[in-house]
Amino acid sequence: MVKSKLVSPYSAQTVYKDITGDFAYLPQRDEAVLRDWIANPYYL
Repeated sequence: MVKSKLVSPYSAQTVYKDITGDFAYLPQRDEAVLRDWIANPYYL
């Protein structure tokens, strides 16, 4: 997952919380990238 200094890494954590709850708005491929990033975050 790529971000700039203008995008907080907490954004990803918030989306992850959504998709593990009652919301499902990401395509499967994007969800897989997010789940991988949550498991092993990297920062630019």
